[in-house]
Amino acid sequence: MKPASVLLLLALALCCITATDAQREYCRSFRVPRPMCSMEYMPHCGSDGQTYANKCMFCNAFVRSRRTLRLRALAAC
Repeated sequence: MKPASVLLLLALALCCITATDAQREYCRSFRVPRPMCSMEYMPHCGSDGQTYANKCMFCNAFVRSRRTLRLRALAAC
């Protein structure tokens, strides 16, 4: 394999690891789903294609998904 290809693969692997760590950090305070969330509307687009109304609702879904849900964007899907 060419050195450039190896470097590209390593860069992609580091990107994925960093994204996963950042996701866990974003929802760090959510150990279990919260029973109530505020009604503020700050849309979060999840990797499941669903728009969550705010961070609390997104992180509740993140915990329920066993931490497999990913944040696509801080906007509606």
